[in-house]
Amino acid sequence: MEAWLSFSFHLVGLEDGVLKIAPLYDAEENHLRVLTQALDECGFVVKDVDLQIWDREKLYLELQQDHHLVFDRAYKMLANLIDDPKDEQSSELFVDSVIKEAIRFGSNKILFILNEDDKTQITEPSNIAYLLEKGAKEVAYVMPQAIMKAIFKTLYKLSTNDGKNEDGLVEYSFSFVWFQTTHAIKIIEKKLDNNKKEITLTIQN
Repeated sequence: MEAWLSFSFHLVGLEDGVLKIAPLYDAEENHLRVLTQALDECGFVVKDVDLQIWDREKLYLELQQDHHLVFDRAYKMLANLIDDPKDEQSSELFVDSVIKEAIRFGSNKILFILNEDDKTQITEPSNIAYLLEKGAKEVAYVMPQAIMKAIFKTLYKLSTNDGKNEDGLVEYSFSFVWFQTTHAIKIIEKKLDNNKKEITLTIQN
């Protein structure tokens, strides 16, 4: 989903299937095709593209802000959470950023691993990973135990149901809105060996 960044497009919005874009340079056909394909793979329906002409200085500032939102937001929310693990708002904003980051990377599954064994925190730390194509797993964040506990608590809080037990699994769900599209989110928790818990978060279109 980050494919458009090198093309210097500012995504103004997506409404009724019309993708509004303000390009810094001429919008080449193959670049637009890559962008719309990336959006399509993430479940966004693009029927047409509306190219808008913006003031160049204003557009450049917007592109800088886009870069900040894409690459820095999750880390800033995580830094806030590390400063205060009990800050529920920072925890929710971090989870929000992680889900958006996964969508941009083309992943619809996120693994949250909580290691509650104090003796193995260094060798087997809690972590967050994205599941990519062909079963590849990209570890995105290595987390202190206290922070991951706060994140698990946030995932429970976001859920709209009390959980359903099936074969030792606990299933929750909630909805997530991004880029004017509502995604159904399903999370399944299971206990692993050695005092670990795993939550698999699936982003559904």
